[in-house]
Amino acid sequence: GVTRAAIAPSSTSTMFGGRGALVALGGDVDSVFGERTFMVVELGETGATRTGGSRAAVWPAFEAALRDAREYPARYRSGQGGAVLNEIDAAALQPFARGDGLFLVHMESAADIRRLIAFKRANPRLRFAIHGGAEAWQVAAELARSGIPVILDPLSNLPDRMERLSARLDNAALLHAAGVRFAIAPGPSSVDAHQARLVLQLAGNAVANGLPWDAAFAAISRTPAEIFGVGGSVGRLERN
Repeated sequence: GVTRAAIAPSSTSTMFGGRGALVALGGDVDSVFGERTFMVVELGETGATRTGGSRAAVWPAFEAALRDAREYPARYRSGQGGAVLNEIDAAALQPFARGDGLFLVHMESAADIRRLIAFKRANPRLRFAIHGGAEAWQVAAELARSGIPVILDPLSNLPDRMERLSARLDNAALLHAAGVRFAIAPGPSSVDAHQARLVLQLAGNAVANGLPWDAAFAAISRTPAEIFGVGGSVGRLERN
């Protein structure tokens, strides 16, 4: 029953995972209906690993990359080059750095989410969605006020690393109660990350842990489409 999906590169050597697209799964040759719709960014523990192993370096590096992209192509044509990006990467990042596209940010901890909320407040033109958010329930009220949506895996409930120490099964229910916009999908970089069919099972588990059925259905249909900027008829079942 899955008709559309968001696809993106799975891994790179930098905090930027690459540009993602939206595709229809009907089997048609021309199946891409949203090219370069979002940019995958690692701003949690994985991002720190790819930025010299330093969590303190992640945000300065991200901000420097945004400056490089915004100043493309002038600084590159003048011979200055970028602070952290080469010319090709700066060109790829530029639309997102100017607010024309979505940053799909992988982060899990409440502390990282608070940092993103503050960054969004200082850069209101930029669009963000969190992928992961195992500890999002701890900052649910702040997320609701910020308008930043979360794409979460309801079965992410084990403290398997430092950034997920407070993960819990009713994360989705708590976010819903606080008014946070959220969608349900397999966790990033997990063995099931490509298994779009599992969203039905994940939604069922969220219902078993307190999420209302209607909210779970919206989290695998209408809300993901809205998060990726393709609302309207996409993701809706309506009577003709």
